[in-house]
Amino acid sequence: MNLSQLMREDLICTDLSETTKEGALRALIDHLVDRGVLSDGDEVLRLLLEREQLMTTGVRTDFAIPHAFPQQIGHSVVAFGCIPAGVDWQSLDQEPVHYVFLILGPPQSAGAHLRLLAGLSRLLTHADFIHRLTQARTPAEILQSVVTSEHELAMAEQTSGSHGG
Repeated sequence: MNLSQLMREDLICTDLSETTKEGALRALIDHLVDRGVLSDGDEVLRLLLEREQLMTTGVRTDFAIPHAFPQQIGHSVVAFGCIPAGVDWQSLDQEPVHYVFLILGPPQSAGAHLRLLAGLSRLLTHADFIHRLTQARTPAEILQSVVTSEHELAMAEQTSGSHGG
């Protein structure tokens, strides 16, 4: 399961103006409710905030990866939000978050989501991906940056694996 397979252009918000972590999460959840992906935004917000209390999902400079497994969702989905002004996410590096990958899936998909989180973490270590994403302005460009970068990473891993490396 690739990140790009779970993303849709209509679930990408390019200009969130929220000033808090909870506000940014609420905006993304409301976006999912408006598009019929979720029926109960309050349940999802509660799960996400509980997860944030355990440990921040602001895991890399500029990026947060909140995730939850609500009962109401039947298939995995990824929403994306860009917050140009940034918000304090209580991140590990204490820097504001500008990009949020919100990952939701049914409770039975927790194992697959660990692999998805690992794949996203690998993407976030690649300068080309970060550059593409920060230059993208439209939902289509954002989604294309993910598709292109996942493909390049898969090709690089395949090449290094075939050379014993």
